[in-house]
Amino acid sequence: MPTLKIRGAELYFDTYGEPVSGRDPIFLIHCSHITGSVDWSGVAPRLAQEFQVIVPDCRGHGRSDDPAGRDSFREMAADAAALIRALGHKQAHVIGHSNGGNVALVTLMEHPDVVASCIP
Repeated sequence: MPTLKIRGAELYFDTYGEPVSGRDPIFLIHCSHITGSVDWSGVAPRLAQEFQVIVPDCRGHGRSDDPAGRDSFREMAADAAALIRALGHKQAHVIGHSNGGNVALVTLMEHPDVVASCIP
């Protein structure tokens, strides 16, 4: 079970595919009250044919904890930026679905240095 301690929370994530030289990974953010793997299970393997794909469970969702009870869009955006960096990437293509789109937008606004492109 891949997890990393990010900003005080243990965040679970799946990766699909291998890093591709010259291509930033795709970072998929799920909607509320669901997990990354449930939300993106049909899409992530297809995208992984050409990109590495990172699919986390946001803090307080699925297999990620939230010991401080801080599951706001701002907190989840900071987690996304920190997870992208912790996995050794300078940037990622950030894509969000529903509330994940809000997290993607806040990631773009507050952490533009890690966003290669953004699709909310």
